[in-house]
Amino acid sequence: MGFGFGKRSESTGNSTTDMAKSQRSRANDNFTTELELRRAFAVFECCASHGTYVDLNDVDTGWRHLREEGRVSSDLEAVWKELDGILLTYANAGVLAEPDKARARNLTDDIEAQLDAVQGKVDGMVDAVVAINVARLKYPSKSWIVDGIFAAMFGVMGGAILGTLAGEFADHTPAVGNVVFGLAIIGSVLVARYRHRRKIVAADEKIAQAQAELDRMVIRNLSPSAYPPPMTAAGTT
Repeated sequence: MGFGFGKRSESTGNSTTDMAKSQRSRANDNFTTELELRRAFAVFECCASHGTYVDLNDVDTGWRHLREEGRVSSDLEAVWKELDGILLTYANAGVLAEPDKARARNLTDDIEAQLDAVQGKVDGMVDAVVAINVARLKYPSKSWIVDGIFAAMFGVMGGAILGTLAGEFADHTPAVGNVVFGLAIIGSVLVARYRHRRKIVAADEKIAQAQAELDRMVIRNLSPSAYPPPMTAAGTT
């Protein structure tokens, strides 16, 4: 009569093996994603230096544009295709040998270096796009309810103290204390609303400033659907 210890051990072994495979797969995913992002950013940065906006997700569009503009040498073309082949191998097989990883790193370094060598003189577009994205990520919530609740809580505490003091100064008249208590809460909420509105105005100003700077530099827009709104005539050529 068996107790199933062997089966449990086998199951544990399979689970450990599956976990190891899953970890290797995630590591390969992270590796290839990093290479793709580096390559996409190199294209984005090179296009931007010539006054052309292209979204990071439109790397193929940007690459075709650079080729049409004569900024891609035959050597760079070959390097790009070889890296494409390695990435395709991983997409099909789900694994990458260490020599392939090392080669892919070198190819990506080469792509970055060659695209950096043919950059133009338009400076600041990358910074403007980053500024817009950061400002939007940090944009305050449109709702000020949370700020209002916290302000009301502080108003209750402060109002209780002020109301008590006011009542004592008014010959211990409860009505005066209640009025001061209520005014303290209302005042705290109104101040919170005002401060929240100021945060939104400041955030809008930052975005508008970065947007104007970006619009000023964009000569050609290859990714109109991804372009930070609002669009201007500079980005529609």
